[in-house]
Amino acid sequence: MQASLKLPSAREVWFSRHEAKKQKKVESELAYFCELQLHVIDRRRQIAEARYLSESSEQVFGVTDKFKTSRMASAIKKTTGLTGLAVSRNPHQILNILHAKILRCLQKMPQDAAYRKYTEQIILERDSAVKSEPTVPGLETKLGGGQAEELIQQAERELMLARKMLDWKPWEPLIAEAPNKQWTWPL
Repeated sequence: MQASLKLPSAREVWFSRHEAKKQKKVESELAYFCELQLHVIDRRRQIAEARYLSESSEQVFGVTDKFKTSRMASAIKKTTGLTGLAVSRNPHQILNILHAKILRCLQKMPQDAAYRKYTEQIILERDSAVKSEPTVPGLETKLGGGQAEELIQQAERELMLARKMLDWKPWEPLIAEAPNKQWTWPL
């Protein structure tokens, strides 16, 4: 006995295709709705963060109106003009934190280490400039190291280097005597 093979009618084929199209449309609308919800949630988070920063900076750091205007100035700035470098909302606060971390890391090194002496000098100069200059454009011109976002990037990299220097311990003597004429150039 053979099983009979039943082919779908034209009407059934049309309905199945129509249902598939409807399903795809519903899925795309759902994806768009989810994306829109994520955008709304992200925007609400940004607003709450800005509100928190303006309130907490006054309470915790005793920030005056001068710093509020610098934050507003950085918010007006839409782009740094540098690919991959986003505008920082509060460069003064970030730089203060990074400088403090670098100085704590440098304190763990011997006082006579050359890296510690010179890096500490540079960081203290930059930190005093950050504390004395309330506006972002003024800070950028006073330090002469580029935009505030570039200064943050430099401080982050200096912190990573300082932590690596603690591991490497370049202030310790060499394990073995260096070969003759290793440090002379040209040969």
